[in-house]
Amino acid sequence: MKSTTKKITTNTRVIKDLLTKYRDTFQAFRELINNSIQAESKNIEINIDYVNEANIKSPIKSIEITDDGIGVPFNEFDKRILEIGTTAKARGQGIGRFSSLQIGELMHIETVGFDSDKKQFSKTKFSMDTLDFNDAQLEETEFKVDFEYLTQKVNPYYKVTIEQLHHNKQKNSPKETQFTKTSYPIILTRQYSSIIHSRYSTI
Repeated sequence: MKSTTKKITTNTRVIKDLLTKYRDTFQAFRELINNSIQAESKNIEINIDYVNEANIKSPIKSIEITDDGIGVPFNEFDKRILEIGTTAKARGQGIGRFSSLQIGELMHIETVGFDSDKKQFSKTKFSMDTLDFNDAQLEETEFKVDFEYLTQKVNPYYKVTIEQLHHNKQKNSPKETQFTKTSYPIILTRQYSSIIHSRYSTI
């Protein structure tokens, strides 16, 4: 797998505070699911890794969302992932996949998509920590992106893993209960009953 560096691009109306605002982490969670649906996913798997299985309000180690949508080929990664605040989206804040940072401080993206120019599938990996936003000149910050073009056909997918959740820091908040083991499957089933396969694991 090769590596390169990329820079984040903004589209006039988005700044650091919008990306890291987390007044409602569950709403940001649903935004990621909506992104998967818009990517023509037939199946979405959610894996919530709780620290302590015995406690239903246990802190969350990570949230992983994987869909079988069209994925993002490397040649479209800049536009579809690294451009923040796109005006192409009809609804929402236009921060797209960066909704992850409204859920936790650290996100990892892995995706396979088809490059229509090269007629090949590519696999791309990218990580970002909110500490990367300490510099006000965001567009001057380079981020490592790993990519490779595959020699055979692979089913496209998009996977985002979120760690160091803001949820774990929300004390005595009604929103905190939305991510418990008993609550989140019920909420998601009501809204996305036909598409989501949800599970959780513990350490």
